[in-house]
Amino acid sequence: MSRDWESIFTTWSQGPSTTEQQRAENAERQIRQAIQASEKLKNRNIKVFTQGSYRNRVNVRKDSDVDVGVLCFDTYFPEYPDDNVKAQLSESFVPATYEYATFKNELEEALVARFGRVAVTRGSKAFDIKANTYRVEPPTNNQLYTLPAPWSCEADTEEELNQMLNQYFDKMR
Repeated sequence: MSRDWESIFTTWSQGPSTTEQQRAENAERQIRQAIQASEKLKNRNIKVFTQGSYRNRVNVRKDSDVDVGVLCFDTYFPEYPDDNVKAQLSESFVPATYEYATFKNELEEALVARFGRVAVTRGSKAFDIKANTYRVEPPTNNQLYTLPAPWSCEADTEEELNQMLNQYFDKMR
């Protein structure tokens, strides 16, 4: 029996329905609101964004979650190409005062406060938040950012630096 692959691929390539789109936006917005309601996170430089199959429109309609990234720009981890570069560049870096484990714990507290303990499951790389009729299920990937070294930019202000970092990470997604 022959299959109409063109029709199948066309169906698969469609973006989310209006309802699915609204539920995905609600999930992202609620995660953003959870962060803003957290005394520990609200003043941090955090970006919340969709990523993965949903963002790239390769998800399966009516059967997908939405990957939501939560990226904190307050700390970064450089990746050095070799030990010589690491030794040379590491002299100019100050050790982080905000660790990944702290960020993940604080994000978990914020998500639990917003969605309830039973709705939030902590994984090794992400949090799973159970869906409801208002939002789709958003696995939340918590990230402190990693920059390849040597990575440099010239910025006169913190705002300029943040714009450059946002552009860098937008290209990577």
